[in-house]
Formats: sequence, C-alpha cells, structure tokens
Amino acid sequence: DLDNTKADISANFNQDIGKPGCLVGLPWSYVIGVPAPAGTISFYDTVTHEIGHGLGFFTLVNKTTGALAGGLPDAYTRFLLDETPTPTLWTALNNAGRAASAIDDGNLTWAGASVASVASLLSAGRHASGRVRLYAPTVLVSGSSVSHWDATLTPKEIMDPSLQTNNRNRLSNHLMLDLGWKGMVALAVTNTSHVQDNNASDTRYRARFYVLDGLTGAGTFDVFEAYSDE
Repeated sequence: DLDNTKADISANFNQDIGKPGCLVGLPWSYVIGVPAPAGTISFYDTVTHEIGHGLGFFTLVNKTTGALAGGLPDAYTRFLLDETPTPTLWTALNNAGRAASAIDDGNLTWAGASVASVASLLSAGRHASGRVRLYAPTVLVSGSSVSHWDATLTPKEIMDPSLQTNNRNRLSNHLMLDLGWKGMVALAVTNTSHVQDNNASDTRYRARFYVLDGLTGAGTFDVFEAYSDE
C-alpha cells in the first residue's frame, strides 16, 4: 500500500432509497447469504460487484483512444489479450490496436493462468482458444466495456456487465489471483442476536470480506450490517 493513511475503497449508501421520492421504482432486496427473490435487485451482490472493481477488476486505459494511463499498463491491462488476427496482449498493441480491441466483440479475452485453470467450468463464454471472453460490444459502453466478463458467460459471474439473480464468483476470484492477490477474496456472513431500544429482538448480519495480501496476512474490512425483524 503506497499510502496506508488513505482508504483504497470508499462507498456511500443512501438510506432513503425506496422511500417516497427516492428511486421507488427499483425493487431492492437486502437479503444476505441467500439469493434475492426473483424480480428484485440484490443490494448485497451490487456491493460485492463494486468492491470487485475496487480490488482491481477494471482497466485504466482510455478505451476510446487506447492510451495507457500515465503511459504505463495497470495490473488488469497486462492480462488483456486480443485474439485477432493473432493472439496479442494489450501491452504489445499500440493505442489504435487497443481501441479497436475494446470493441472487438467475442475476441477480447483474459490471459491469466489462474482463470484459465477454472475456465472449463463454463458452458458458454469462452473463445475458440479456450480463454474466457471479456465484454467488448461493437459499440463502446462507457464504464462497462472491457472491465467485465462477457455477457455470454454461463454460469453467470458476479462481475458480469449486468448483475444476474443467480451468479457465481469462481472466475472472478481467480482473476484476483492473476492480478497479484495472494489469496481468494472470501466472504463470511455471520449473525448475532441484537436488542433494539424498544427491547424487540432482531438479527444483525455482518458481511465481512477477507483478502490475503501476501505481506501482512489476511486483511479484513466490513462492508455493511443489515437488520431483519424476527
């Protein structure tokens, strides 16, 4: 950590979401540890997805021009590969080549060995080379292109461009290993009895992520706590 006095990831949550006048049309689900009901948006999966980006599942390359941020490739970009006309890493392409690859639908893949070791779990979403495809629609989607798995992946992944109710995080965890994390990004959900001010009992859920950084051992950070009446 180049500066351990500053947070690497910060998140703000609006407690008024769902209340009159604040995104009432979005059916958020706040369940933890079980799939969100059909037709709802999982708050838990959404937070997990965004933390995935915070941990490095994104490129700093200007996807319109192909220019590297500061003239250097970030960790994620080092594993991006364009399959056509011959398999070429983004670090070996020029700016124009990277810009073209960002919209080369079906031919942008991940070249990391750890993801390759579990790619056979997919029934769809792999290139003919066997490498796993990344999201590169022919029309660039700002904020989504390149920095997500391809939408064709089956089973779905937590780092898909559009969150699905049933998603897995096997490939996404292995991508973290390719990036240099020394252990899986793991999640533990625990619950304890909690007494409210009115003496009514409810259950407190704490979601905590664990990451091994290879230097100081397991690092942990709390994401949020949620309460449900019983």
